[in-house]
Amino acid sequence: MDGRWSQLDYEMLLELAERRGLRVLERALPDLLTGLYSESHRLILVESRILEEQQRVALAHELIHAERHDASCAAAPFSKIELATRREVAIRLVNPEAYRIAEETGGYAYQIACDLGVTVQCVRDYQRYLEECAENIGRRISA
Repeated sequence: MDGRWSQLDYEMLLELAERRGLRVLERALPDLLTGLYSESHRLILVESRILEEQQRVALAHELIHAERHDASCAAAPFSKIELATRREVAIRLVNPEAYRIAEETGGYAYQIACDLGVTVQCVRDYQRYLEECAENIGRRISA
């Protein structure tokens, strides 16, 4: 399990981006985009009209694209690259112990997201990750 970015708020992620030589700008983005990364410009754009928790998840997502030197994936939101990036965002932003406590006390994705300062999509991506881990363990036991 991970959660290495779970204690980082939006401002701290902005500082992380700066230390990595990336510029981050908040702008009104088209359609339903919450963030974009341009490898050639070392630039991240984050939607300015969304909640800070949403901006936090969007920035984390684009930071991972930058780490991986990914080209733009905006045209393919369900591509393997995008799904893997979403999974990695969830792993990094969700503290496993905080998730366990939030799930025990409420269990609904929206409430867990509020408790953890992430989006519902991030919680659902984390839940899928946990399901994959459980399936892998089950396969190893039955093999």
